[in-house]
Amino acid sequence: DVLAEKVREKVERLYTRFPNMGPLSIIGHSMGGLIGRYYIKRLGGDRRAKNLITLGTPHNGSPTAYIGVLTHGLVSRSVWQMTPMSPFIRRLKMGAFPRAVRFSSIFSKSDRVNPFPSCILEGDGAGNLYNIEVAGISHREFVTRRVVYQVIRRELALGYGDPVPTEENGPKLVPLK
Repeated sequence: DVLAEKVREKVERLYTRFPNMGPLSIIGHSMGGLIGRYYIKRLGGDRRAKNLITLGTPHNGSPTAYIGVLTHGLVSRSVWQMTPMSPFIRRLKMGAFPRAVRFSSIFSKSDRVNPFPSCILEGDGAGNLYNIEVAGISHREFVTRRVVYQVIRRELALGYGDPVPTEENGPKLVPLK
């Protein structure tokens, strides 16, 4: 939440400096995805963003965060916030995600840092929340592998009302429950 506030401040400075700047696309890896989600959902970022793309982000908290609590828990509040059912994760899940922002969670069942299904979005089926599985990608490969880059490019080109891509033209989209 503290880092999301810093993002909000930075974005507002950018819009003050460049008032005609169009809507933002936010991409966040791991905890960065939670920061982007908090900014959009709780700090008014939905007024500035057209989409949020997260990579290996533990939207439901990550069981591996408990290891971080053991090693860094006394000095790092953010590790506690990523544990399953932390107050931070519960706050993020309360209420609907803003409908005007396309929200895509790119995940891999091969991610051992934020294991499946911690990265799966749960929602109301409003048509703007997408889970996209990319097979065989480890946690740190989300920022280096070409297939992830291709999915990000595709998602950046899509808007709220655009049709959902099929498996023939990209990685598998997993429907919301």
